[in-house]
Parts: sequence; structure tokens; C-alpha cells
Amino acid sequence: MSMCAAAAGLTAPPEGYIGNQFQNVAITFIVLGTLAVGLRFYARHKVLAPLGMDDIFVIIALVSNLALCAICLSMVHWAEIGHHTLWVCMMNPMALITYAKLQIPFTIMLSFAIAFAKLAILSLFLRIFVQKGYRWATYGIMGIQVLTLVVSTIITCTVCTPISYLWEPQLHPDGHCIDINAFWRWGSFPQIITDVLILILPLPILWKLHLSPKDKIGVILTFCTGSIGLVTSIVRFVIFWRIDGQTDSTWVASTLGCISIAECGVYLLAACLPIYRSLFLSVKSRTTTGYGSKASYGKGGSSNLELRSLTQSGKGFERLETNEVKDNAR
Repeated sequence: MSMCAAAAGLTAPPEGYIGNQFQNVAITFIVLGTLAVGLRFYARHKVLAPLGMDDIFVIIALVSNLALCAICLSMVHWAEIGHHTLWVCMMNPMALITYAKLQIPFTIMLSFAIAFAKLAILSLFLRIFVQKGYRWATYGIMGIQVLTLVVSTIITCTVCTPISYLWEPQLHPDGHCIDINAFWRWGSFPQIITDVLILILPLPILWKLHLSPKDKIGVILTFCTGSIGLVTSIVRFVIFWRIDGQTDSTWVASTLGCISIAECGVYLLAACLPIYRSLFLSVKSRTTTGYGSKASYGKGGSSNLELRSLTQSGKGFERLETNEVKDNAR
């Protein structure tokens, strides 16, 4: 293989192995993701909340995360991720073909895991927002997220022409690939943009709620947890710019893979965290109010809030009446 030409003059393979950290991160987020989603559905059940599209999206995100982590474990065991590329060339050159092939499902599952976790967060907004402007803004961000997913998937499946050029370039002398480093580096930039939009979207409406300062801060922080993926997204963006993923690829793939798994896992946690507040309030006060005992929105004596309750009867959401205290435990 052409990429192994540099290994021809070596008498011993280069030392070093960091595949264990890749494996450990994958296993950690398998456990964390499963527990987070399990607790989310327990919280739904505990407060008698019916399932919605956000729950469906969370399930898809979890499955995508588990598939991603399974691919990562396969990379460690069969693609020699964590070893230097020259070591792989000398000891198990066929593993490079396996690694190149696994990059495609890895990238697709990465895109699906991120997209559906964020769609779950945005669907949660739709369950709460009443104002048309906020709902249309939410739909707009969802559209951007879906478009990003579609474009990323298409690019991944056509990254090389023909696609087999990715793992067998010597068989396709006329083949070519796009700038894979640029694709990986800029691929996370739309996620940063949508993360910022998700962060700021609910703030104006939440700030106008007539709650005590303590409750208002609690509500805002609850919604802000949906944007904690912004941190990992920025970190991933920076790391991918600092590391050349095509130089000593099987070695650096461990580091780049770890941050990618973490990004997906944090997005999944972000999609679950807002739901835990309703469970906490239910346990604390034994009520099924939304986000506080009393709430109102806007100026004057508006008869309805511009938010819906997150916890509700089996018949669906109801608008919270101004000055109405729904303290009946359902």
C-alpha cells in the first residue's frame, strides 16, 4: 500500500499505544448515555407525562450513540487505532483498509447522533412555546439541523470517487478525494451556530416570566443545559484544526475519536437534563406544576402564559393560567 512506503526501510515498528483511552471513552459514554436516557423516561413516567417527538428523537440519538461507540470499539480491535500508522503498516497492513472503511459509518453515526439529540432539544421547545414567532424560529433551527445532517451524509458517502479509492487508492489511479481534513474541521461549524441559537432562543421569553428570582434562574439554567454541547463542539472544532487527521492517522484517530464521542454523548445528556427538573420538582413538592408554583408572562394581566407546562395529564399540554396554581398531584 502506498501509504506504507515509508515503513519499508524500518527495522522495528515505532513504539507507543493509546488505543485504551479511545476504548475507555467509548465504554464510558455507552454507560452514561444509557443511564441518562433511562432516567429521562423514568422522569416522564414519574410525572405522568405522555411521550412526544422529543422522546422519539432521543431514542434515535441513543441508538446512534451506541452504534458510534460500537464502531469505535471495532476500530480499536480490528483497525489498530491507537498504534502509529507505520507500526500498522509493518505489523498488520490490512487493518488500514478496515480503518478506512469504518470511517464512513463512523461519520454517518456521528452526524445522526448529534442531529437527533439537538432535534430532541428543539422538539422540547415546541412542547413548551406557544407564541408563533418562537415556534417558527424553532422550526427554522430544526430545518438547519436536518439540512446539515443530509449534506454531511451525502458528503461522507461521496468523499472519494470512487468511494473504494479511500481504502484502495492503488487500484484506482484516476480516483480522487475531497480535502478530508477540511471536511472534518468545518463539519462541526454549523453545530456551533445552531448551539448558539438554541442557547439564546428561549432566553427572552423566560426572562419575562413572573417568577421569583430563584425560580427564574432555575428555569433559565434548566433550558441552558440544552446548550452544554456548545462547549464540546467548540473544543472539537479547535482540536481538529490543531491536529492533522491524515498524518499518522491511526495514532491521532484515538484523540480525535475521543472528542467526537464526547461531543455526541454530551449532546445526548443535554437532551435529557431539562426533563430531570420536572422529576426533581415532583419529588420535592409532590406536585406536577410546570416550572414553579406560579407563573405568568408578559406585561399586564395576560390570561395565558406563552409557555406550556412540561408536566401534564395524559390528555396533553395545557396553557398555564395567570395566577393559577396547579398544585394537584396527578
